[in-house]
Amino acid sequence: PTREGRVQAIEEISRVLRPGGRVALLDLHCTHEYAGTLRRLGWSQVGRSGPIFLIYPPVRVVYGTKPKRPLEGS
Repeated sequence: PTREGRVQAIEEISRVLRPGGRVALLDLHCTHEYAGTLRRLGWSQVGRSGPIFLIYPPVRVVYGTKPKRPLEGS
């Protein structure tokens, strides 16, 4: 439930996902944090949907693609 915990979870997803893999995360809040963490980790095609009202309560989806090669200095 903490910001640090959310960052740690995204970093772990990034660590275990294969290069070139894609992720989609659904959440009610904090999707801007997820997108920011993915960008900081060098992911491409990072985006965030608008509210999806087909689900109650409405959620947003954060998505991105992991780099195919490690970034310099990683």
